[in-house]
Amino acid sequence: MVACGGGGGGGGTSGGPAPANEYEIFLTADRIELPINLNPTSFPWEYGSPGKGTNAPFTTELYVRAKRKGTDDFIPPREDAFGCRVDGGLRVGSLYYLDGDEEHEVELKYNDEDGVEQTIDVPAAFRAISLDANAGGASFHFHAGDAAGDATVVCSVTDPQSGKEVSTSVKISVGQATGSASQVRVNSSAPQYLFVQNINGQTQLQLQAQILDDVGEFAPNPPVGVNNIYARIVPTDSLADDDAKLRGSGLADNTWVKARSINGQAQFSLISGTRTGTVLVELLADRFDNNVDNGIDHAVTNVIRVDVVDGSVLAAPVFFETTGVLQAGKQGDPYEPVVLDVAGGTPPYRWSIVQGSLPPGLNLQPFGVIAGTPLASGSYSVLIRATDSVGQSAEAPFAVQIEAADPVPVPELTIAEGALPDGTIGAAYAGFVFAASGGSEGVATAWSATGLPPGLTLSSAGALTGTPTNAGTYALNVTARRGESVANRAFIVRVN
Repeated sequence: MVACGGGGGGGGTSGGPAPANEYEIFLTADRIELPINLNPTSFPWEYGSPGKGTNAPFTTELYVRAKRKGTDDFIPPREDAFGCRVDGGLRVGSLYYLDGDEEHEVELKYNDEDGVEQTIDVPAAFRAISLDANAGGASFHFHAGDAAGDATVVCSVTDPQSGKEVSTSVKISVGQATGSASQVRVNSSAPQYLFVQNINGQTQLQLQAQILDDVGEFAPNPPVGVNNIYARIVPTDSLADDDAKLRGSGLADNTWVKARSINGQAQFSLISGTRTGTVLVELLADRFDNNVDNGIDHAVTNVIRVDVVDGSVLAAPVFFETTGVLQAGKQGDPYEPVVLDVAGGTPPYRWSIVQGSLPPGLNLQPFGVIAGTPLASGSYSVLIRATDSVGQSAEAPFAVQIEAADPVPVPELTIAEGALPDGTIGAAYAGFVFAASGGSEGVATAWSATGLPPGLTLSSAGALTGTPTNAGTYALNVTARRGESVANRAFIVRVN
């Protein structure tokens, strides 16, 4: 609960003192922390929509009231006595009446399951609202949006005697912005491809990285002089990356560049070389400390593909430069990424699988790279389509062989040591449960034994129970079987 009052205060306490007999105003909220709302305008108008009570996790109710200082007389009933507004971006949250008044609702049209258009009334969002005074105050609602941040709700009232307006505020926090990198996005300037050098075409492409935290907010600016994004040209079989270069305002050595983000954005440039083909640029941020100058402890990455062409191929149909058998892989081992190459048409290209499938664990990235870790062995075939930016396309078949993983050594099966309790003739044995480790995983252990005292038995689960009938010292040979693994251990049990 936060309350503010009189003279436009904030931060959870009353504002400046009001002169004698003038109004002072108070504002409280049921909750001052709300989760970020990923679906603030979702339909059906249910989860994520504004509402009252415990089933409305993204909405809080606010109460505003005013009274005369000195006499404690509450403001009398009157229309539009209070004015309330949200200071800040509306993505953080909006105000709602939630009073059922048609003037405070909007029509929403949708098609039902039969395709018939329907219309319902839903609460309308406001940045500023007017409230009637009733019993000295009024209530309204704040509903969280899809952006994390702090929203300041300000309410004011005008004293009809002095004509003076007094106001107060309450801060509501939406979401839990961490400030730690969780995602890197990358955009490029048009036309999203490059020409080789010396043909009087575009040879420089502007790339912009965006660093976002866990709730989609931009990462904070690092200190001046500290870089928090690292970009590098990924070596591939393509000739285009042999002499391509990265440039920027930060540190660079042609194959890599570092940059400092401002409001989550960092810029640098890719310069083509003299050869056609594909250039992959990987971008990395450090979730650990938002600093790549001191190394990268917890990498957050993304990759962008840039095709380098000469003037002749733009007029040609799209065609695959390589087809057939892809490099082999091994089950459970990271697959060496394969960059699919096409020529002709107008880049950039979109890639999709038309028929067949890649091995489980391998994926065709949207930028035409096959990567991942294969999860199953076998032979796989797939038909892949490349579509250029104007809709021309080509298809080509590919095959890939995945070898089986090396067999996992089975650890030796062993029976745990332990002293067996003594038994007494005619009395129930205290009992003992044998334990084993190792052997084949996922297989139950079967137990057996020889040399048991009369009256005692060993269950297949390894429990030694019963009532001994003969005194003596007995040597037990206990056997455990788990799959193909077998273990034996000797034990002594005495019966008195």
